Amino acid sequence: MAGGKEKNFRISPDELKTIADQMKALPHVRDAEITTKSKAVAELAPAIKAMRDNGYSVDQIASWISSNTKIRVTSNTVRDAIKPRRRQVKQAIRQTKKSADNGQSVPPKIELIEQTGSTNASRPASFPLGSDDV
Repeated sequence: MAGGKEKNFRISPDELKTIADQMKALPHVRDAEITTKSKAVAELAPAIKAMRDNGYSVDQIASWISSNTKIRVTSNTVRDAIKPRRRQVKQAIRQTKKSADNGQSVPPKIELIEQTGSTNASRPASFPLGSDDV
């Protein structure tokens, strides 16, 4: 019964896991995820960074990629692949500020001395920094 209902159909969880494992092991029909040059170079970013760390310039890396692979790239394409994105920079800044804020959970107190008519009648007053109840 290809399209109809089967009566009393039952399958065990182990059988389902076996089927799922077989499906995951199938080879790719085509690699549709990497379709553009910039995406391909982005996938190579860790290797590009490693070459740069070994002393190669961005121009040398672009030349090597173009000479030794089917990917023809410019130095700007390589540079764009290894520079941090604006969003990543903003997130790093936010994380740094957040961790700094977490390190100082209690705001510092400022001690004030109220002076009344006599010099002997002074008493300290304190309030948390940033308090709006002043």
